[in-house]
Amino acid sequence: MATVDVLSEAGFHVLEAASAMEAIALLETHSEFDIIFTDIGLKDSIDRIELLRIVADRWPLIHEFATSGHCQPDRAQLPDGATFFSKPYNPGQLIQAFNSARGHEGYVETSVDPECRANSR
Repeated sequence: MATVDVLSEAGFHVLEAASAMEAIALLETHSEFDIIFTDIGLKDSIDRIELLRIVADRWPLIHEFATSGHCQPDRAQLPDGATFFSKPYNPGQLIQAFNSARGHEGYVETSVDPECRANSR
């Protein structure tokens, strides 16, 4: 099942963006966002880690989550407070982390391998 479907079934209102620029446009027009989840391994006009930095700067109240099936970024590459999930991730842990970010209990911090670096442009 796709992540969008899992999150929707868990009660989250989910909007998809095909690119980092589209994500920024959605954030500019929808003030209700409180979480962003992006795959940092996808090629785009804006590096997905840079997208998280832009979000952290412009919308500091949005909780940032990232994933990749290729590599785990060094903690210093991600904005402060961002959480990384390595693929394949457990959808239940993702939902638990999202709920925790919203003030619910049960947050699970995922580990980051410092030996592995994400590819940045």
